[in-house]
Amino acid sequence: AYYVYSQDGDEYTGPSSGISLLSDTGLDWIRKAFNGSQDMCNVLKSVNMDVASHLQMPKCIPANPWASNAWDVSPKPFPPHEVMWEYVDAYFRTVQCIFPVLHRPVFEERLSNYLRDYYPFDPAWSALLNAVLASGCRAMLSSETPTAFERSSQEAWGYFLNAINLIAQMVYKPTSVAVVQALAVMTVYAQGLSSPQRLEYNFCTLAVHVAQGLGMHRQPLASWNLPDHEIQERNRLFWTIYTLDKTISLRSGRPSAIDDDEISCIFPQGVITVQDGAPVCQGWGVECEVFDFFLIAARYARICGNIARQLYSASALHHPSEDLLPIAEELENDLDRWRAGIPEAFRPGGDFRPSKLPSGFPFIQVLVLHFGYHDAVCAISRRFSSMFVHYEQQPLPEPAVRVMRMKCMAASRSTILLIKHLDIESYYPGWMLFYYPTTALIALFIGVVSYPEVDSANNDIALMHVVIGHLGRLEFITAGGTAFNKIGELVRLARKIVQENRTSVFPGGFQVSHATYNSDTDAKLELPFQSPEAVC
Repeated sequence: AYYVYSQDGDEYTGPSSGISLLSDTGLDWIRKAFNGSQDMCNVLKSVNMDVASHLQMPKCIPANPWASNAWDVSPKPFPPHEVMWEYVDAYFRTVQCIFPVLHRPVFEERLSNYLRDYYPFDPAWSALLNAVLASGCRAMLSSETPTAFERSSQEAWGYFLNAINLIAQMVYKPTSVAVVQALAVMTVYAQGLSSPQRLEYNFCTLAVHVAQGLGMHRQPLASWNLPDHEIQERNRLFWTIYTLDKTISLRSGRPSAIDDDEISCIFPQGVITVQDGAPVCQGWGVECEVFDFFLIAARYARICGNIARQLYSASALHHPSEDLLPIAEELENDLDRWRAGIPEAFRPGGDFRPSKLPSGFPFIQVLVLHFGYHDAVCAISRRFSSMFVHYEQQPLPEPAVRVMRMKCMAASRSTILLIKHLDIESYYPGWMLFYYPTTALIALFIGVVSYPEVDSANNDIALMHVVIGHLGRLEFITAGGTAFNKIGELVRLARKIVQENRTSVFPGGFQVSHATYNSDTDAKLELPFQSPEAVC
């Protein structure tokens, strides 16, 4: 686990996170395993602080955002109506295509009524509107230039702070579905590169607790007298925060707030995630019609939850790794079944070619699936790395270690090769722009220094340079707001160890190949699509 003490507060990152290798435990294992010199110790510690600093408080947000006077100033006023509608349109076109928190016609109807009649103050609606404006403003003003990045981040932060200041009124007064919507949109905003990454977990957990307090995790009984459209709204919203909760939990290494055994609400198939009115997949026929991104994302989230619970929970960490191998195999089978259920044109695991996608299709959806697939492979195989198993009295069989390492390395390489498709926008999720590339870099570093004699070592170092270049591009676009000055030292250190290996022989190495880890099957990962006979 990774625990950070700083003037910005303390923070915990658990073992399922890809950056847990930079924890004190991970660094101690690296030093001991490789007879680390003082140079290595200093490098690893500086990288540790580099990453921790960004996760806690990125430099690209307004200075001192939590200063006491920030809470005393007047709320940021709404923009003119025409600008407000532009921000709302930008939110639905660019932000909500991954997490469908809101139904556009319903939201826009309420906004029209609000602008015309100015209803009495409602903290939930006000927070929701401010969160949507913050997300839409950031998306609309963002472009891949330092000036636009700074302007979009600064302008959007004022609306976001308006929403934050309403949390106490939302949570501690009688709640409604609008409260869950507001907290969910705030979670999505907090995932953006220009936000502290800690906020996504906190807002998502709040959203889950409020939702479950409203019984949204259960399929409504007839006696509740809820209209069909409200049931649909509740179900879509719950499965959206479910997807957020399980994926955030795996990346952060923190417990999920949702118990899958308590869920009985029906999954709403056919949810429209592309809500800009443009024709999508025209002429692509059945294959595109069966691409239900929301359903695919929810199934993936369930796998993420299972990986975190079955391999990285406190109880799982006390089980011998050999006992966990059958569980890992079943999780891999689930991942293969999930992958096989995706239409071939969008299926992760192969080459990603945006030019081959249907005209008007939001390729970020497919990019999310590709990154997510490789990250899940890494998360499963990383549990059997030396950092987790070196202390066990009964070591894992060497063939099992070899296979897991090969899978992790292959998935990390594939992750890095996807980086070229990333647009660096202030509204893009930090887990795409920072977490996935950084964890892939760390995994390759561990692989190279563990087996410096393998033929692929120099190629892997070259891929590590790709990540460093990406992080340099991040630094430029954010005008130094995401500067990782020390992480490049990992590449230098890896190259040094490989070169030193030329003059000495390290025992225990093996030949690495770019093994595939795909397996097609017709089975599907099931979610509750039909109401059970009795729901309490």
